[in-house]
Amino acid sequence: MGSNKYGITFLVGGILILSYLLFTFIAGTVYIMNNYQYIHSNQHWNQVGGLPLNLISNFLLIVIFVLVFIIPGVFLIKTKKAVN
Repeated sequence: MGSNKYGITFLVGGILILSYLLFTFIAGTVYIMNNYQYIHSNQHWNQVGGLPLNLISNFLLIVIFVLVFIIPGVFLIKTKKAVN
């Protein structure tokens, strides 16, 4: 039962954080799509390859939180062995 409890905690925490990160990632993507001409005409200093750094960092955070929270949470729920 111990591993199941920790797995659910990992999943709930991961889903809450991921929902926030996905919201900010989608909002940033929509902002870029709506202001594409303005962003690329001014060439802001915080861009890498035409994408703002906050969009890149949000994407990397999404990947990290999937690897750190969601995958271990699913693994802990699927294992039947109790953690001492």
